[in-house]
Amino acid sequence: MSEHRRQLRLIEALLFAAPGPLAADDLAARLGEVGGCRGSCYGRLAETYAERGVNLVRLAGGWTFRTAPDLAAR
Repeated sequence: MSEHRRQLRLIEALLFAAPGPLAADDLAARLGEVGGCRGSCYGRLAETYAERGVNLVRLAGGWTFRTAPDLAAR
């Protein structure tokens, strides 16, 4: 598994477990993040989740998963 893929998986796990939004700096500190993953990882994860039941969104200065807008009222 590539380091980039490993970082994506770790970010995903931390965001799912977090009670609220996590700032990119907080995630980087927890991951010991390296290289160019910093900005690209969040955009890549957001794209991955764009068509799913949950979406990765920026909220309150951080990143978090939220129910997809088209499913929120159900």
